[in-house]
Amino acid sequence: LAGTGVSANALHPGTVATPALEAASLAMADAVRRRDGRLIISFPPQEGKSTLADSLCVQQLATNPDTRILIASYGQDLAQEHGEMIRKHITDNSSWLGITIRRGKASATNWRLTNHRGGVYSVGIGGGTAGHPADLVIIDDPVKSRDEADSEVYRKRAWQWYLNDIVTRLSPGAAVILIQTRWHEKDLAGWLLEEQPGRWRNLRIPAQCDDPATDPLGRQLGEYMASAREGGRDWEDIKTQVGSRAWNALYQGRPSPDEGGLVKRDWWDRYAVPLWEVRDDGTHWVSGMDEVLISADLTFKGTESSDRVALGVFGRRGTE
Repeated sequence: LAGTGVSANALHPGTVATPALEAASLAMADAVRRRDGRLIISFPPQEGKSTLADSLCVQQLATNPDTRILIASYGQDLAQEHGEMIRKHITDNSSWLGITIRRGKASATNWRLTNHRGGVYSVGIGGGTAGHPADLVIIDDPVKSRDEADSEVYRKRAWQWYLNDIVTRLSPGAAVILIQTRWHEKDLAGWLLEEQPGRWRNLRIPAQCDDPATDPLGRQLGEYMASAREGGRDWEDIKTQVGSRAWNALYQGRPSPDEGGLVKRDWWDRYAVPLWEVRDDGTHWVSGMDEVLISADLTFKGTESSDRVALGVFGRRGTE
């Protein structure tokens, strides 16, 4: 973990120290050093962000064994896995970390260090935190699926949980780090950035550079990030498979509104009777249009990495 003295590779052999993980780890180290540090990291899925979260917890406990850590995820099971993994890292490496797990009352979701008040409490989104003050809160992946992300009920539940169960547990000067794959413009990260402007540092690391001027990795336009997974990832193939909405949200960290960013759903009328006629050769023809627009996005390279050809024909009839 950059700047902390604890190596993620030492805890997770095989971890590839990519520029993205380096940037994220530096931001996390800075957040915990600051009083009331607030950090949001948006990252493509399966690129090592959970590894960083676990490593940060180990580092903090080794540096300050009195650090009380609360780690949360979308479900209790996943949060518990984090707690168990952090405990295992400490148990397996106690000789050089200089800390041990307190015996006796330690559980999978709530354990402490020997002779210190520091430890880890694991909780799922919506779970209670009463009686567990925190010097560091890490929320890793607060959204499980597209269904949850699209549910206004779930989103509001996550917001209220943060306000009522997280904010009220923070000790003076405590840091909060939210690490997530973005799903929806009003997911927890989006809501915090909107409701608390200027309070949070927002580190967005897209899979593909979309703005060289603000890219945290210093990439050129269109350049993909190096993958932390063995063998790398075929980003072009993923981009094609998941579609534009999932790519922009999960991989680029730029979720769009449900109704669309430029064309709103309620601008369109629906029809029950087909507007076209099918001719003998199988072609479909629409007549009576007042205006026709043809939009073409073409590629001529013919290589495997070339974008697909897109051609759209739009017609307007009347003024409404």
